[in-house]
Amino acid sequence: MSASAAPVERVAERSTARVRAGLVTYGFVLALFAMSWWSGGIATSQVHLQGSRQTLLANSISVLDQGGPPLLASSAPYKQGLKQPSNFFPANEGDDEGIYLYLPVAGHVLGDRDPLSLEKWFAIGAMALVPLLYPLLFFTIFESLAVALVVPLVAVVAVRGLINTDIYWVTVWILLLGLPLVYAAIERRTKPKLSVALLAGAAVLASFATSVRVNSGLGVALVALVAALVIARGWRWRIAAGALIAFAYLSIATIAFAGVRAYRDHVSHMPASTLPNAHPIWHATYLGLGYLPNRWGIRWDDAFGFQAAQRVDPKVVLLSPHYEHIIRHLYFTAVKADPGWAAHLYLVKLAMLARAGAHHYWLALVLVPILLAIGPASRRLRYQLLLLLPCVLLTMIPPLLTQPLGYDQGFLGGLLLLSLLVLAAVIADAEPVARELPSGSLGRLIDGQPAAATITEIRALLSRHVVQIRRSQTSAALGGVVAVVTIIVVAAGWAATALASANDDTAFFYAKATPEAAVPTGGHVVDTWNGASFPGWSTLNGATSTVGNDGIAIQTASALVTPQFESPAVPLHAGRYAFVVSGAVEKGGILVQVVEPDTGTSLATGYYWHGQAGLGQPGMVDTFTLPKAASVQVALEDWARVIEPSTWTVNRVTLVRLPPAAPTG
Repeated sequence: MSASAAPVERVAERSTARVRAGLVTYGFVLALFAMSWWSGGIATSQVHLQGSRQTLLANSISVLDQGGPPLLASSAPYKQGLKQPSNFFPANEGDDEGIYLYLPVAGHVLGDRDPLSLEKWFAIGAMALVPLLYPLLFFTIFESLAVALVVPLVAVVAVRGLINTDIYWVTVWILLLGLPLVYAAIERRTKPKLSVALLAGAAVLASFATSVRVNSGLGVALVALVAALVIARGWRWRIAAGALIAFAYLSIATIAFAGVRAYRDHVSHMPASTLPNAHPIWHATYLGLGYLPNRWGIRWDDAFGFQAAQRVDPKVVLLSPHYEHIIRHLYFTAVKADPGWAAHLYLVKLAMLARAGAHHYWLALVLVPILLAIGPASRRLRYQLLLLLPCVLLTMIPPLLTQPLGYDQGFLGGLLLLSLLVLAAVIADAEPVARELPSGSLGRLIDGQPAAATITEIRALLSRHVVQIRRSQTSAALGGVVAVVTIIVVAAGWAATALASANDDTAFFYAKATPEAAVPTGGHVVDTWNGASFPGWSTLNGATSTVGNDGIAIQTASALVTPQFESPAVPLHAGRYAFVVSGAVEKGGILVQVVEPDTGTSLATGYYWHGQAGLGQPGMVDTFTLPKAASVQVALEDWARVIEPSTWTVNRVTLVRLPPAAPTG
């Protein structure tokens, strides 16, 4: 290096250091703003968290408050449980362990006993790392101040709708944080120690994510491992780097939690549990076959899976290894029995995923093939997408095997990161052009320079950059490939939307419909209406009725969950009852409710749709109990995925008095 160049380089380094310090401050301020804005949009009472998780978290917090260890729940006060450890059981009870350690400990320390509040701030606090680190990370990756300023702002807005999603926000979080760390490590590969440290940090975050949701960090960890093996020079360094990344990924989800479990068991003397330490795979995979109607009657219902396993072994323990073995066998038995139906099922789920991705991120998906082919940032974008692709494919596995909606957060998170990378590439490509814009010429335009002259200068600048792009990267063949790929992306989006839309109603109704049930025996009829005569019944709220030979045809109004056909009030004594509605649903669905008209209390509810058999015989059946004498009404209401009328035929409605329930225990 020459003597004159050294001072210039030192000045540049000091300037870059000042920019980085400014970006750190910018990220801190942006993170505080994001936390305030996000929290204002999520009322604690509206936080999404499964009821079973809330119960177990509250139990674990109570144990900690009584002096017990973490990851422990108890069916009795902790001190009493120490005398009879059979009262103790794992706090996660077969679920992923992460939140059952982090949230109860935080609640115990901070004095917050509300699982919903803890989950809200856990998600917001973790997601705040995105705006905190993004300015520095994206400046490191793209070497563009404009990118470092704009992309974090867009990310703050984009992730807001992905936070309040139970524990599944973590599948978004790890992609948004872990992969940019990997990209930054690759950009700093001339400093191998710094690069490997960044990759190890990404693997630690992946381990944290996996502790919250099983295998959610696996993709980032694998990508970090590959990057470490490429960056390190020599086999010794590669082995050392690979071992470090592997240890980092095991550090929290495996090693740390094993230590916490050992401490819990030592202190509490809890009996050995047959439940897994993470969410089981085959239970949800088998129930995922119930996304659409099927000949086995499989439904997305935990109770259905347990009942199916009990038919094989009545003594099986839910979610135990033996249970998983039975459910895995039942899954493959069903798939082998009808592989064509299974292929259709998974194709529909794939279409649902593709439609969701295209709906939110269609512009980025269209721009990707263009940006991959042209522009100064195309080479960088190629390796970024190459590393992103396996992570996105891994996020598609859970929603494909289970339910496309609700479990697709990781997939949408991957596409969100893709969109941010596309935005960054566009800004990075445009920045040199913007820097060379003839501001002096524009000033001269204001001062009176002819507009034609100014336009000529700008056109010459843009033409120069276009020529540079053509010379360096493009050809007629490449342009054709880009056009074909773009057309394929658009066509695939349209096809996925069509297939998904064709199955929307079926998936909606089948997931929520009440299963057909037999009419309880041993009862006697209290009241019945049938044929063409339904005395005292009324059509309401815009519904129309047509009397037929053996029933009444009802055309509902476009008003969901609003009474359309209602019986007169029937006085009943205290006791057990059943309603039986015989008929047919030709279009849409029907909601059958038994209500107390005096109080508006709903006593029984049944949902039925046009794809169900057996609505005529045995009919739509449900039971209810009256603790004291009261009058009741049967109300038939419209039920559909969207606001549109349904069509029914009602042949007979019967109220049956049932004998008292047999005593239990």
